[in-house]
Amino acid sequence: MGNHSDSLHLHKSIIRTPENRPALENMNDSSHIHSIIHRFPAISLNDMDRVRLMDRTDIKYLLHISRLPGILQAAEKLYQILEIGNDRIFEYHSLYFDTPDFRMYHNHHRGKTKRYKVRFRKYLQTNRVFLEVKSRKNNRRTRKKRIPVADVEHRLTPWAMDFIREYIPLTDSTLEPKLWTRFSRFTLVHLTAPERITIDLDLRVNHEDDRFGFPGLVIAEVKQEGNTPASDFRRILASEHIRPMGLSKYCLGCVLLYPRVKSNRYKQKLRIISKLGRHEQPHYAAANPAIVRN
Repeated sequence: MGNHSDSLHLHKSIIRTPENRPALENMNDSSHIHSIIHRFPAISLNDMDRVRLMDRTDIKYLLHISRLPGILQAAEKLYQILEIGNDRIFEYHSLYFDTPDFRMYHNHHRGKTKRYKVRFRKYLQTNRVFLEVKSRKNNRRTRKKRIPVADVEHRLTPWAMDFIREYIPLTDSTLEPKLWTRFSRFTLVHLTAPERITIDLDLRVNHEDDRFGFPGLVIAEVKQEGNTPASDFRRILASEHIRPMGLSKYCLGCVLLYPRVKSNRYKQKLRIISKLGRHEQPHYAAANPAIVRN
């Protein structure tokens, strides 16, 4: 238990949440963000086919929520925002599966170039649920395969396992549920380029009654057909001295919820998240953009 308690002692801005609910630390920031995103032109779900990007590169950024309004103001003439009904911010719930020995987590932690994730993802506003398999190949591209399902399965049916085995070599392994992630997201779509930006707020992770929240943390992800440095959103973030940093929500949840998994590679990321939670400027050790998958 020492590794787990040490992490919580060092990173006090990562908090246990007594209920499964959002934990925005500053409602003024939240209100300001809502007012800005309603100035963006809207794009419907049907019109987003040109940026489905099921085979893509992803680049993630971490920042404090107080910095988001200025970034959105700089982007509002360049991007549209996904709107469904009258909603522009959507709640996502995902249940992740792994082998009993956390093989998928450990492959990610070891930095293996070929790795996988399996999850059910539920979109609360539309009540749609998908079984998804995400793979990262040696060419550093993300491929996602998914099928609609009736509801989240806590025990995988033979039919679900057949779908998963189409994309993951699991001849000797079973899969079991490991943790939930919950967050709010809005999605920006470039007016002309094949580029989509997801902005995630209010991240929470839990396994049974053990749960954590990340007040003030924003995870922005630039999704493109290729690693195109000319991205307008990346340019805006660079002008704000915000640099890329990889983060897997699933791996972050494993580190906090399962104290016995190997987690030395996540210590620096926990420190950065802690600094962002205290609204401090983090130090990024990596010199180059990290193209990551979640």
